[in-house]
Amino acid sequence: MSANVYFSSTCFEGNFFNTSPSLHMLHKELECKNIELSGGSKYLAKEDIIKFLHILKQENYNFLIHNYFPPPKENFILNFAADKNMGFHNAMFLFVEALEMCALFNVPYYSFHPGYLANNGKESDDGQFCFTKTSLRDYSEANKIFIQNVQEMHSISKRYSVALAIENLFINPQGIKTSLNNNFEELDQLLSCLPDDVGVLLDLGHLNVSSHFLKFNKYTYIENLITKYRDRIYELHLSENDGIMDQHLLLENDSWQIEILSFFADCKGFQKKGLNVTVESRRIPIAKMNELYFCIRNNLTKKCYIEV
Repeated sequence: MSANVYFSSTCFEGNFFNTSPSLHMLHKELECKNIELSGGSKYLAKEDIIKFLHILKQENYNFLIHNYFPPPKENFILNFAADKNMGFHNAMFLFVEALEMCALFNVPYYSFHPGYLANNGKESDDGQFCFTKTSLRDYSEANKIFIQNVQEMHSISKRYSVALAIENLFINPQGIKTSLNNNFEELDQLLSCLPDDVGVLLDLGHLNVSSHFLKFNKYTYIENLITKYRDRIYELHLSENDGIMDQHLLLENDSWQIEILSFFADCKGFQKKGLNVTVESRRIPIAKMNELYFCIRNNLTKKCYIEV
């Protein structure tokens, strides 16, 4: 299996853009030179972000860019299923900035969350997005808007020679469905309406939560995904949780998510350059990151078959 291991910027303790002393440790101690730029960062002017990333580039780091990056000056819920007059402008502004970063640092695709059933909401203290029940729209209505928006985003991304990848989302901790793309049927319907080069980012932590609340077999989901969309799987996200909340807990060496990597042995990733596998556990010591890096690489070289 050809694959590339990444660590999310959320894995690092403190602000990822802190240049001292964490940057020095990053250069000297981290075995993996692949970073997915996502959360875990405070606002920084675009030119300063570019300078920071150029320093890492000189140290032979590679990047992916995911969802809420670059971090905006004023926080908002990134919702690509929002109506044009209800928050989509903010999402599109961040989207174009992300594409510019991708083009500048040779990032092959931009990955993002599909969006929510409400136009507006708020973020709680534990990082969960909250929406009032009365604000939630019918799934088909929100999904139709999302598909239209992605088709527009796809046209824009072509100008930057950057592809797109859509992540699966999850049911919220109260068991209420607030987001798009939670089960395989929804993913299947979504992909059937989008250009063939729009890929999938499969988040195994999100899958764990959705399978718990929606009572489906996560291994069957994975089997169906690989069987029908093997060539559109660009990336995996790994992090642990209790099946109720997307907690981004530390990934252990014996996790089901580590063991299941071998199921993706025949997935070649974007343009057959290797499946990208990104750890999204929060605030991991460098030594543990190095341990996980080798553990994941070892499991990626194995091959087995799914039994459901």
